[in-house]
Amino acid sequence: MPPSSTGQRFEAELADGFPACDNCITITPALALVVSVTSRSYGLLWSLAPFAEQTRTEPMVAPPAG
Repeated sequence: MPPSSTGQRFEAELADGFPACDNCITITPALALVVSVTSRSYGLLWSLAPFAEQTRTEPMVAPPAG
């Protein structure tokens, strides 16, 4: 979508992936929204990707000042 004549435009996409098919693939449905002064557009999106196990890491803690 080309920018509006005033240059103001808002774009947003909300997505969340989840494992499927015995953790072989990740399915990610999404909602997309684009709004400008002169027009608007929205859509439903989805994607498939090989499943990748996410590892959890401990948060970094700053050493004490001193």
